[in-house]
Amino acid sequence: MATHRRSLFEMVDDGVTAYRDGNFMQAVQILQQVLDEEPRNWRAKLYLAMSHYHAGETFTAYGHFRFLLDNCTDHEIRNKAESAAIAINSALKNKMPQMTCTMKKPSLARPKEQQARDDEDVELEHVNQTNPYYKSF
Repeated sequence: MATHRRSLFEMVDDGVTAYRDGNFMQAVQILQQVLDEEPRNWRAKLYLAMSHYHAGETFTAYGHFRFLLDNCTDHEIRNKAESAAIAINSALKNKMPQMTCTMKKPSLARPKEQQARDDEDVELEHVNQTNPYYKSF
């Protein structure tokens, strides 16, 4: 068991090295393997989250940071995860434009052909409504 545990620690170190070298997807692969074996490896989870973030996978990273906030027992790692989650939230809020909806007011001026068709429709409706045999469907 000690050799297996040691190899997981070595894998975490390899993942951290890949992260520090800027090989974020390689770090994700290595660290995910560690977490498949040891889901509560907080250091691996933190570096996995940071690797996802730097690889452009912001929402995946945020999910990992939230997991650490909710479950991590290591206060130093939890504080780092909290800082990262706050930074991501702030960045996303700043990127989101104010949601507004503008509707173009319809033009009251209509082409003469359209006005003539509308007038005919109104006349037909009036005739049909006064006709006792007219049924509206």
